[in-house]
Amino acid sequence: MRLLSLKNLLRPIEFIGVLLCTLLCLFSFHVKAQTLDEIGNSITGTQQFREALEISRAEQRRAGLGRAAKEIKGEPGIYILTKADIFSLGARLNLGYTDNPQATKDGNGHGSKYGSFAFSAGVSSKFPNSVDYGVNLTVSGVEYDRSDAPDSLSLASNTFIGKSFADGMLYASLGLNAGVNGSHRFNDTSQFYGLSATIDVPFQLAENVNIITSLSLERQLSDQDEQDSTIVSLGGRLMWFPTNNLQFSLRGSYSDRLYDNFFEDVTFVKRRDDIYALGIAASSTFAHDLQGSVSINFKRNRSTFFLSDYTARDTLLNLSLTKRF
Repeated sequence: MRLLSLKNLLRPIEFIGVLLCTLLCLFSFHVKAQTLDEIGNSITGTQQFREALEISRAEQRRAGLGRAAKEIKGEPGIYILTKADIFSLGARLNLGYTDNPQATKDGNGHGSKYGSFAFSAGVSSKFPNSVDYGVNLTVSGVEYDRSDAPDSLSLASNTFIGKSFADGMLYASLGLNAGVNGSHRFNDTSQFYGLSATIDVPFQLAENVNIITSLSLERQLSDQDEQDSTIVSLGGRLMWFPTNNLQFSLRGSYSDRLYDNFFEDVTFVKRRDDIYALGIAASSTFAHDLQGSVSINFKRNRSTFFLSDYTARDTLLNLSLTKRF
């Protein structure tokens, strides 16, 4: 009881820390812009940072950030802040193969093995009126065995506030992200920042089968105008738990991305991407904080910009460790 009271007293300090950390990420990345040409940056830079941002968001969910009034099996803590564990540290290592590491039309048929990592630290808590908040910082990188593939290193911050409605069956959240992306030596860097709004609807189909659907609107900005864009996404995840330590999942999503200042050659047609993604995965918990998974993913990017009209297939082995305290 004494420990819980102390953490209640620390909550205003935590919230101030969240705000300061977010402001630091938004305004302190005064770094040199990438020296690649604008077209190359539009293809690789945005792709790399969005991958880093997705890792940050995933690590944030694993850290126990609240999303709804009750917890759904297989997603520990993402629907409720449990006990007094407000801090988290995470690490993940990946080994994989992709048939299109450059994420371009010309990259099809030129596959590459790769390794990647991510280290994260987060803090999360809840206001007395059941509003969740938190921040997560993630450093991540990827290295391909092909010399012409886009190795990268990224730093991403994802700040979150949200609240559940309808007895936990609907969850609305707002996110603020900021970060920097560069080569594996962290030179030729670019800044990214944005806002997002998401609605999640979890539903239990059967005792061991759950589904989560989501709708999101995102505004992503960069220090390079051609990467500024607005994204609307619809996604779903179906999960089956044959045992307490084993999970199978099927993911699907569609995103419509409209760029502000990127035009197709001399026709001045704005770039627009329709992104379809599908993935299957199996994961197992080996210990309380240790999890391993294998996944196969498919992505179809239909774009008005011809070089970004491509398909990509990916196979991935993952090992992740998360400690909450």
